[in-house]
Amino acid sequence: MNIKRILVMVTVTASAAAFFAFGCGGGGSNSTSTGTTGSLTEAVEIASQVSLVEAQDVAAASLTAPLKGFKALLSKAAPTSGAYVDDPLNMWVDDSSMQALDLINEILCSFDQTGYADMVGQGPYLAIVSFTDCASDSADKSSDVGNQSSSEIEELETWTVESSLADGVQTVKAWIPTSEQMGPGEEIKMVIHAKATITAGVSDENPFGLFRMDFAMLDEAETTPYANIYLESVETSDGQVELQFSMTGADGSPMANFAESVHVVMDADGTTGHASAAHQFEDEASGYSEDVAYNVAFDENKYLSSKGEGTDSCLDRKNFDSYIYRYGVYKADGSRLDSSNPGFSVKYDNGGELVWGFAGYYGIWLPEEVTLESGLTLTRADGSASSGLTYTTVVAPGKLMIHTKDSDVLGSFLDDTFYYWDNANFIVTWNGTNLVKTQEEMCDENGCQQTDIEDEAVALVAGSWVSFWKDGLGSIFFEVPAGGLSNSTVVGIDKSVIATAEDVGDDPIQLFCFNSCLQPNLTADQLSWIESPFFPDSFDLAAPYIYTLDPADMTLKGAADAEIAPVAGLTAAEVMGWGASSGPMVTSTAGMADTGAVWSADTYYSWETGIQSWNKFAGLIDESGNPVAFDPPTMFAYTHTDGEKYMLDYSGFGELNGVPWSRIEGTDLWVPLFSIPDGTEVTANNVTYYVRALEGSQRMQELDLSQCSELETEELSAPDTDYVDPAIGAQPEVTADPAVIKGELAGS
Repeated sequence: MNIKRILVMVTVTASAAAFFAFGCGGGGSNSTSTGTTGSLTEAVEIASQVSLVEAQDVAAASLTAPLKGFKALLSKAAPTSGAYVDDPLNMWVDDSSMQALDLINEILCSFDQTGYADMVGQGPYLAIVSFTDCASDSADKSSDVGNQSSSEIEELETWTVESSLADGVQTVKAWIPTSEQMGPGEEIKMVIHAKATITAGVSDENPFGLFRMDFAMLDEAETTPYANIYLESVETSDGQVELQFSMTGADGSPMANFAESVHVVMDADGTTGHASAAHQFEDEASGYSEDVAYNVAFDENKYLSSKGEGTDSCLDRKNFDSYIYRYGVYKADGSRLDSSNPGFSVKYDNGGELVWGFAGYYGIWLPEEVTLESGLTLTRADGSASSGLTYTTVVAPGKLMIHTKDSDVLGSFLDDTFYYWDNANFIVTWNGTNLVKTQEEMCDENGCQQTDIEDEAVALVAGSWVSFWKDGLGSIFFEVPAGGLSNSTVVGIDKSVIATAEDVGDDPIQLFCFNSCLQPNLTADQLSWIESPFFPDSFDLAAPYIYTLDPADMTLKGAADAEIAPVAGLTAAEVMGWGASSGPMVTSTAGMADTGAVWSADTYYSWETGIQSWNKFAGLIDESGNPVAFDPPTMFAYTHTDGEKYMLDYSGFGELNGVPWSRIEGTDLWVPLFSIPDGTEVTANNVTYYVRALEGSQRMQELDLSQCSELETEELSAPDTDYVDPAIGAQPEVTADPAVIKGELAGS
């Protein structure tokens, strides 16, 4: 459970989960006992996700245009056994009227990752929880849309947990240290005390299970309250199920002006029901405030939502628009394609306090209170045979990318769209004769919007090198032929990976640059593109800009050993942008006729730098002084059902990236532009694998309001059971390595 989402949930962009509980079950008990005693004799699990609407089977869903690929579902050859068949497909329903369910689902998902059912009676233990996996907003799942590399490092939390079973009641206690940035220079450090009492697991009679949770958000000293949360699945005697939730900020705290509540009463099978939700927020400094209340009513086919007079909407509970966010990749026998060394958990002694993090191909994650820098000693802590080994961090202010060239012809991209920079960002289409500008894109801190423009052919000069960008594939570049472009024009495709010290070798390498060569000591204006971060281009092969990179510090340096990096002390508030990247750099110009030839080199390098974590290199050196090599993503070339081409990268189970995202018009919700059909074949190293959806969301389709005439909303009472202080005491000290990592027992 990440407090950041609690603090920013002032926009109505809900993402609830399917009514049925995915991945739930546990020891199995149909007990309906409540109170302080119960009848449980073994550990059970409660729901990890809930919502008012049952997600529909994707294969049978009414699919949107971006998902037309699913029409070919049954025609795809695919494995018929193994994990390909057994792995569940988790779908939830986006429902803007039930915003408060977002937080409920993040709470339940986070608790599920602690392994509380497996750890009953084991005493206090540590659990690594991935907030990234529990983010209920699809915009969170995409992270920084359009900057995929920023989404690769997970946002993790370390929970101290104790799970027990006594007097027929299962009790889970959790201590959750966290800190969040409330604004420029304003950081809140706190500890969340949580207590859950469970008297029945998930059953047909109650798909939530029966439980109560109370959360106290306290200051760092664990004494002063900031806010409290109450969540309960209430026992009923009329065949219905009931859920109550409330969150209230404490007087005088930074969260004093925030409140959230939800009350749900529905049939156990989810066919009919009512719900009410309320959200209040006030920012005294700016004068901004929100006071939003929703009431909903639904039956088996329709869903009526009311936000107030004149704001009713009618939705279809049988027909959905569907979007897939996570995929698995499988071998021909149905087993998962796994990465042999994608990364591992680490621990760090932070001034006498042990904290936990993760190291992998995309870098190193440590809690916010730790400054990630070179020279830190980290210990592997994943329960494997290598646990206990120590490593030293190497952190550079940028990262070196290795680019290798593939090739194709323009005819393969007929009617495909590209991005092209020409004093503005344009969307361009190849029509078989010309590259034509069709839209202009404007971006700000709220995202990007495209505007249709009058079609205009891109003006190209014979002999010049031109570069375009295609989402999910990367840079496409070519030299303009003397006779103009045609479907047979050969184009280069840029494939890139992050260079490690192992890639560089034992000695420093020298790199030569002619175009878009970065200056040292980059200022806020340069990183915001108010001023150019580049030196003037050189058109003389004998006069390159010369850089050096030493594997000892993985930092690019120019003349007089000046680092190609931001000036010290820059903050995110000063820099608008995602960093800066150089043009191509080569280790030798031998055989090149002119400076433009660097673009067509079989292998070249570029340097990316900036102030964000994804702009920097972070790696490990082992006890023998050797760099640790993590497996890079497996790259797959993918042609979608509409003929457009993309390059996908696979970092392990559920981590298939490369599908571009866009915002749903009129909302703040970002979704994938398309989804990959189940059974799609992809190839790497001449081996065929199969893709299958694992997780996604659905949105009910709009209906005319008259079609919900038989439904009537009602305002349910606010939750009638008050919050109770968890009173679980100070956080116990645990020195053992984490016992549970993202829901899996360590070492399993």
